[in-house]
Amino acid sequence: MLLWIFQTRKNRPADFRLRLLTTVLFCRISTALPTLIKAETDYFANQGYIVLKPDYRGNANSDVTNTALMRFAYPIDVLTLLTSLSNIPQANPNEIYIYGHSMGGEITLKVLEIASKNPQLLAKIKSGRGLGAGH
Repeated sequence: MLLWIFQTRKNRPADFRLRLLTTVLFCRISTALPTLIKAETDYFANQGYIVLKPDYRGNANSDVTNTALMRFAYPIDVLTLLTSLSNIPQANPNEIYIYGHSMGGEITLKVLEIASKNPQLLAKIKSGRGLGAGH
């Protein structure tokens, strides 16, 4: 899985590189309107968040030979990303917001359901919202 990272270039405080930023995990399939995705991720980045946008297997720039069952692998990819946040400089692994739309909303809801069974992981997720799920 590829990962896109968005950070603001505007109004950075002097200690920008020294502090952890609240993390927004943006779950949206990359084949959606690229200009809309850019506008949404830029909005959060310009508010001071670090935005992580997975490029799901079999979508956009990620390769996979059989995409038929990949939708069941996407929540696993996101959970792996959540447990790996400490490896991303400036991403605060203890303050995470998850936003998903369309199939990304379905992924978000599955991730939240799985996280609800893991109190340590769930404590790190401050909010999650899945919109337009039900594919």
